[in-house]
Amino acid sequence: MAAKQDAVDHGLVAAVEVNEQRDEVADIKFLERFSPLRAAGRFEELKKMFAEDAKWVTLYKKSLEGNEDIGVFLRSEKDKGRANIVESPWKADGEKYSRELTTKFPRGGLHEVIASAVISRGCITDMRITPKWKAHATVIDFALAREQGDDQAALASMDKNVVWKTWDNAEVTGKSAVAEFMAERRKDGEKREGMSDFEALGDVTDELGIFERTMDIQRPDGVRVNGTQTLTVRSKGGRCKITEVYVHPDTELKDGQWGAPVVREKSTPTVRPTGDKQDDNKKPKCGCAVM
Repeated sequence: MAAKQDAVDHGLVAAVEVNEQRDEVADIKFLERFSPLRAAGRFEELKKMFAEDAKWVTLYKKSLEGNEDIGVFLRSEKDKGRANIVESPWKADGEKYSRELTTKFPRGGLHEVIASAVISRGCITDMRITPKWKAHATVIDFALAREQGDDQAALASMDKNVVWKTWDNAEVTGKSAVAEFMAERRKDGEKREGMSDFEALGDVTDELGIFERTMDIQRPDGVRVNGTQTLTVRSKGGRCKITEVYVHPDTELKDGQWGAPVVREKSTPTVRPTGDKQDDNKKPKCGCAVM
C-alpha cells in the first residue's frame, strides 16, 4: 500500500513539474488521477490538484472559490452517497479538457453532465459542470428561478399549456393561470424548499425528460408536507419547455410526528405515454411515462 501511495504522490509531483506549459498528454495523464483519488476518499491529495485560487462552478451554477472550499465540496458529495457510474476519458476541447459523466444518486436517479477543466502550470484552475441535455438545463433554470423567487424566470421555462398539479390537489392549466397561482401562493405565505437536486428518471435527450426532487412545503396555517416534485420536459418548437409540474405528497407533519398525508379530494394525474419502455425500478410518482 505504501508503495502504491508513493507512486501516486510521485506521479502528481511529476505531472506538476512536467506541465510548465500546455502539454495535452501530460494534462490528460494528470486529470486521469482525479477519479481514483476521489473514489478512494483521498481528498487532501485531491485538493492539491487544484490551484489555491481555483474556481469550481457546480451544476446548479454555484461558484466555489479556492481549493479549500473545493475540497470540502467534493467530500460532501461523496458523503451524500453520489457516485459516478460512467466516466468517459478526458479529451482536449479547445483551451480546456472535458469528459462526460453519469452520476447515480442514493434514491436511484441519475444525471448526465459534462465536466470541463482548465489546467495551468500543472494545476486545475477552473472546473465547470454543465448538463449534457437541454431538457436537464431547462429543469436547472427552473429550480434556480424558484429558489431565487423569480416567477418570471420560472415561467419562461414552461410551455404555454403547462399543467401544474399541487400536493393538495389543485390543478392549474396554462402559463397565465400558473403565474396567478404562483403569485397567490407566495402572497399567502406558502414556503417551498427543494431538499434534493433534480434526478432524471429513465433516458433523457434534448427533446424529452422526466425529473424528480424532494420538496419541503410549509403553509402559514401550520400545514407542513414533504413531497416529490416531478417535472416533465418536452421539446417545443426546438426549445425545451416544462409541460407538467406535479407534487406528490409523501408525508405530513401532524402533532409533531411525520406520517401519511391527509387524504384530500384527488385529481388523477394525466398519463402521457411516450411509447417507450418504462424503467420499473424507478417510476415517477406523478404516474407519467418514463422516457
